[in-house]
Amino acid sequence: MEFITKDVTKDPETLAEVQRMGATATPVIVIDGEDVVFGFARRQLEGLLKL
Repeated sequence: MEFITKDVTKDPETLAEVQRMGATATPVIVIDGEDVVFGFARRQLEGLLKL
């Protein structure tokens, strides 16, 4: 499974990106550029990733 890690504490553009999504905390996980998961929601992630 491929993924990209972005650090909001080191990259102002990434911080602005997640703020535009409405995030107020991390992690913010974007799957295939469409589905956004706020926080570590294991069941939601498993469903979206078909695990």
